[in-house]
Amino acid sequence: MGDLLAKAAWQGVISYGVTFYRDFFQLSKSWGSLVLSGIAFSFILGVLSSGRFINMFGRKRVTVASFFLTGLFSVFYMWIGLFWVSFMVILVMGLMSGFRRNAGQSLSLEQVSDLRGSMMSMSSAADSLGSVLGAGLGGYILSVGEFWLIGVVLGVLGVFSAIIIHYLAVDPSA
Repeated sequence: MGDLLAKAAWQGVISYGVTFYRDFFQLSKSWGSLVLSGIAFSFILGVLSSGRFINMFGRKRVTVASFFLTGLFSVFYMWIGLFWVSFMVILVMGLMSGFRRNAGQSLSLEQVSDLRGSMMSMSSAADSLGSVLGAGLGGYILSVGEFWLIGVVLGVLGVFSAIIIHYLAVDPSA
């Protein structure tokens, strides 16, 4: 459940982040594509570097922190009125979401270590459902509200996901 909600928060950024920047900051299509490329690059950097942090701090700590920060930054990047500051926040959020992906999946696999194949399938299903939830809920919110409301609602889901993992997940290696 925690993975699903954290993915929903990140999916809102993927689905509506560039549109927000184009609408709010009046970016051209070419600048919008550069923003998306920056987000993708920071996510990839997070995925590639997360192993070092997972080894240093543990799966559960990195998962909780990255879920929390992904949700928190989802709220704030749409509230910041300065493009470059908002862009830096969304890049850090991309980095944290890369951590979120690896740490969350690694922690999911360890929940029932005898059934890792099933846990992997459930983790993948939760990730896909989170994508649907984030994109669908974000679209609904945008149809009745404004961009900042997407950030608030999906960001709260991300923070709630960190709380779920903190209290319900077990890291057997800790």
